Amino acid sequence: MLPADLLAHERARVKTRLEDEGELTSTSTIRKGERSISTSSWQSRWDRAAAGPDAVGRRWTHRLLPDIARWIAKPAMSLTYRMTQALSAHGCFRSYLLRFKRAVDSYCVYCMNPEDTAEHTLFACPRWEDERAVLTRILRRPPEPGDVQELLCGPRADELPDDLTARSRIVEQAKTNRREFMAMVEKIMCSKEDDEREEQFYD
Repeated sequence: MLPADLLAHERARVKTRLEDEGELTSTSTIRKGERSISTSSWQSRWDRAAAGPDAVGRRWTHRLLPDIARWIAKPAMSLTYRMTQALSAHGCFRSYLLRFKRAVDSYCVYCMNPEDTAEHTLFACPRWEDERAVLTRILRRPPEPGDVQELLCGPRADELPDDLTARSRIVEQAKTNRREFMAMVEKIMCSKEDDEREEQFYD
């Protein structure tokens, strides 16, 4: 959702323009233009927030989803609890848990990588190769953080071909890619949470 302050400013601008008797632009065009201004402001804010010294989680999310307009225009989707953890790097990642003294170190318990981060868990740890296998076959290479925006948002409308058959095939493939990425995240995060609970039980 557009941040509340940007939305309020946008509505005020729209109201002012609609009340201007000299305004010749249609209402829908005015709204679209003002939304574009709001989205640009939000993008600038998003870029600045990710550059801050205390922006660990925001930097990761910005890396996955750098383009606000692309995210807004994506097909409707439900963000699950586990997908939110993966996109924010807030979850059962030992590097994150260590910051809150809920882990004794940041090492990955599966491969002993010194930093068990969201990136390591989802894209690098050998423990989860099977969970990444379907997406690896689809992409013809292992998935990477830079693929996430494309996988979740699909192709841009202006990138689709005019040919309806080709367009339909690309859209269907994008749906498959998104579904498989979301399934991968759910499987990895669910298994990791189960392992963490089991470890805590035996501790």
